[in-house]
Amino acid sequence: MAKSARSNARQKNNTALRNNVFGPVEQARARRLSEKLSQVVSQPTEREKQKQNEMEVERTHEESDKINPTTDAMEVDDQASKTSHTKPSNKRPSRVQKKRRGKPHSQITFPQLKKRALLKKKCSKR
Repeated sequence: MAKSARSNARQKNNTALRNNVFGPVEQARARRLSEKLSQVVSQPTEREKQKQNEMEVERTHEESDKINPTTDAMEVDDQASKTSHTKPSNKRPSRVQKKRRGKPHSQITFPQLKKRALLKKKCSKR
C-alpha cells in the first residue's frame, strides 16, 4: 500500500529534501538575482543619459557661439525661410468605409467541385 502525503516518514523526507537539496538552490538563485538587480540599479537610466547628452550639446553650442557668433544668425535665417515656405494642409480625413455584412462567400474556388455541381443540376432536371 502506498504512503499518503500526511504520513510522518513522508513529511520527514520532504523537510530533509527541502533543507538539503532545494534550499541551497533557492538561496543561490536569490543571490544571483540580487546581484543582477544591484548592477541594474547602479547603471544610469535613459533619462540621465539623455540629460548628460543635452548638457554636452549645450556646452558645445555655447563654445561655438563664443568662437563664431555670426554662424548662429545665419542658421536662424535659414530656419525662418524654411518655415515660411511650408503650407498647412487643410485636407479632410477620408471617410470610414463600413463592411457590409451578409452571407459569407468563400474566395477559394475548386474547379472539380463546380463540375460536379453542374452535373448534379443537369441530372436533376431530367
